[in-house]
Amino acid sequence: MNNIIYIILPVHNRKDTTINFINNLKKQTYKNFKLILVDDGCEDGTVESVSKIIDDIVILKGNGNLWWAGSLQKAYNYLKKNIKENYNDFVLIINDDTEIEEDFLENGLKIMIKNDKSILQAKGYSLYQKDKCIDSGAFINWKNFTFSSNSDNINCLTTRGLLIKFKDFIDIGGFHPILLPHYASDIEYTFRFYKNGFKLLVDDSFKIFIDDLKTGISINSLYKYNFFYFLKKMFSKKCIDNPITMINLILISCPYKYKIQNILRIIKRTFISILKYNEKR
Repeated sequence: MNNIIYIILPVHNRKDTTINFINNLKKQTYKNFKLILVDDGCEDGTVESVSKIIDDIVILKGNGNLWWAGSLQKAYNYLKKNIKENYNDFVLIINDDTEIEEDFLENGLKIMIKNDKSILQAKGYSLYQKDKCIDSGAFINWKNFTFSSNSDNINCLTTRGLLIKFKDFIDIGGFHPILLPHYASDIEYTFRFYKNGFKLLVDDSFKIFIDDLKTGISINSLYKYNFFYFLKKMFSKKCIDNPITMINLILISCPYKYKIQNILRIIKRTFISILKYNEKR
């Protein structure tokens, strides 16, 4: 195999975490990769440290406000403009708070070469309980706006270890940094592939170990704080349950016949969360 893998790695001020991932990357049995490091305003020496370990690297600069979708969009723009389309090459989107085995890239390529019109997500296991699977794709039921995990009938994936053929990565289009800056960006993006007839694959031979202690804020974790902090964090980009994010996801991806009812459902859930806050105080 002589396929190039362009690895998109957004980073922001967690040098030790990033270096740990880079050391994993350096040990890969498959060496034909090029690192696209999206430096979203690092001030802790992350970029300088990575540059000492990996020689073949492209550094794209941000100002600290790119978040996940903005970082991926920046990488998308770079690849579309500067890299000649090659049917044999691939793109890997991955987080730095993950660990990978030495044959990670090699195994991913083997799977993708055998599967046309497909995208492949790394099966996610807890870094702290290595036999505990925490991410193997999901099925979103638009009718009642619910998600079920570990389903055989998946229609969306995460972008935390997502391998895509280069041509498909370019053709499917970019991300939505304004409407979906962070959470739910991966749902919209991978569901777009699903709508366009792609197979969504998850395979146990292509797996990552996720630092599941480093995750976003959920509304349930905010009830102990004062009301203004509660509201501020509920509507922040770091909140998994941000109502604005969920409404934007519905506007972009949801079938038309379910849009209004799902938007009303999110508004109702938001008011219930606020009432629940008052009950818990």
